[in-house]
Amino acid sequence: MAVYTTQELEAELLEEEIYEVDPNHPARPMEVVFDKDGNHWLCDKGVDPNGDLAAQGCWQCGDFAFTRQD
Repeated sequence: MAVYTTQELEAELLEEEIYEVDPNHPARPMEVVFDKDGNHWLCDKGVDPNGDLAAQGCWQCGDFAFTRQD
């Protein structure tokens, strides 16, 4: 079992990169878009709603409703 002095431990901690987590960091902007058949898709904000939603990286939501009341 290795034994370290306080100075050795402090030096080791100073060398490590410490990453802080921002619990309030917003996710990327998203929007719900409806296709011509009335199906809803979760997309990055600013997609072309008349284009191919799947090709633009959108996810088809199926029966899951995205509303402010959920």
